[in-house]
Amino acid sequence: MKEKLEQLIKGFVPEGTRFVVEHPQNTAFGDYSTNAGIVTKDVEGLAAALRQTQGDFPKIEKIEVKNGFINFYLSKKFFADSLKEIAEKGDNFGKNESMKGEKVMVEHTDPNPFKPLHIGHLLPLTFGSTLAKIFEWNGAEVRQACYQGDVGLHVAKAVWGIQKGAANPYVEGNKAYEEDENAKKEIAEINKKIYAGSDAEINEIYKKGRAESLKYFDSVYAKLGIKFDHFFFESEVAEAGKKIVLDNPG
Repeated sequence: MKEKLEQLIKGFVPEGTRFVVEHPQNTAFGDYSTNAGIVTKDVEGLAAALRQTQGDFPKIEKIEVKNGFINFYLSKKFFADSLKEIAEKGDNFGKNESMKGEKVMVEHTDPNPFKPLHIGHLLPLTFGSTLAKIFEWNGAEVRQACYQGDVGLHVAKAVWGIQKGAANPYVEGNKAYEEDENAKKEIAEINKKIYAGSDAEINEIYKKGRAESLKYFDSVYAKLGIKFDHFFFESEVAEAGKKIVLDNPG
């Protein structure tokens, strides 16, 4: 309906006129409202012209002007028919093929192993998966992807904390990194060894910690009914990314 109203209004305003059609916050001002009359400085004239076409749009019961805005009120029959359609189609209501043939990748959440999930991850987790479902509902071929930072300074801080027997390895490792110069040097060295895979003890801590983190992430995804199609790990793409940068210095 919004798109139909926009097309209708475009036929009565100068080409290129920028206006909006939206749901007013106060439903007393209609189901849809436009500022086109304000933009063209001819509210009453535009409203009168639109009323002349009302017979072609039986879903619109009336058109009124209020505070410079032109408000459209949908008919009771429109809502009754909509409810009937929803009841008949059930779970398939709204399903369409408007995006058929399109391929979409939705990358979201991107948690870091060795650190807990927080609200900053759960928001994109729910939003991202919802967007993916909307695209699928509109006929697109969708893949959900998650990029996980399984290497980096945050991992080194956590490994350092584990070596020290910390109750909360990452938090204590991060605190030590900020406040203790010796700890900062130790963590920097651990970071290098993780990338190089050169220390057996660190490798073992890293391997187990990474596995437990991913298991924890998967348990959260399962509780929310979210499935990813692809997981990308920083440890697997770092070298490829570095090569791309070095090969393209310009």
